[in-house]
Amino acid sequence: MKRLYDAFGPRRLMWGTDWPIIEGVAKYEQALTVVRDDMKFLNADDKSWMLGKTVERVWPFPA
Repeated sequence: MKRLYDAFGPRRLMWGTDWPIIEGVAKYEQALTVVRDDMKFLNADDKSWMLGKTVERVWPFPA
């Protein structure tokens, strides 16, 4: 993940969930902790982009 972050930055990355591969291993909350807690190189702004802002930019749903 760090290599992707270094290559593309948080504004071009987004976190995804409910992958079939993860469902048998972890719950939603557990999978989310990977970004929120385990990637120590991310600051609060990075997390904000990867957990929401990037997807809002890619798919701009009306408010």
